[in-house]
Amino acid sequence: MNFDLKTEVKRMGLGLISALIMAVNIKTLVRAGGLYPGGFNGITLLIQTICERFLNLQIPFTAVSLLLNAIPVIICFRAIGKKFTSTSALIVIVTSVLTDLVPYHPITDDILLISVFGGIINGFAISLCLIGGASAGGTDFIGIYFAEKKNKESETAETKKNKESETVETKKNKESETVETKKNKESETSETKKNKESETSETKKNKE
Repeated sequence: MNFDLKTEVKRMGLGLISALIMAVNIKTLVRAGGLYPGGFNGITLLIQTICERFLNLQIPFTAVSLLLNAIPVIICFRAIGKKFTSTSALIVIVTSVLTDLVPYHPITDDILLISVFGGIINGFAISLCLIGGASAGGTDFIGIYFAEKKNKESETAETKKNKESETVETKKNKESETVETKKNKESETSETKKNKESETSETKKNKE
């Protein structure tokens, strides 16, 4: 396996910056508006809220996030690749820990502003992960897994079609060669027969 230091530094750098942006976004915008973003981060916040309101339990963001991401990480580690999944898992861990560590500091209470800018910032953070060759975890794992699976199925189907096409072409060529060989043999037999008849006729004339 080739190790490119520049690529790995870029991957880790963009991943850590992305993790910091997502954590700050949650603590400054998302929580202030009482909103829940898409993906596992939103599910984690929802579980935290339910536990706080109905069970009077303060559950760390890290614990819930890591539990939710555990199964997708295992599946993707086997199906997609070790390097991609390891980097993505590290981003999930850093995002979760920073979300617990970054102090709650709401910027605005305007729901519209929070929805628009919170979504833009979160999308930008996820884009940084993808540019670096990783993901933000959660539903990204699931989406990439099914995309990879679909690509593999498409490649398999294409390979199968090519093999079938090659088989048909080979069969046609063999049939064509067989027909050609048969014609040549018939032509040779006819020519030989004519030569023999000619020789017989010539011999007969000579005897007469």
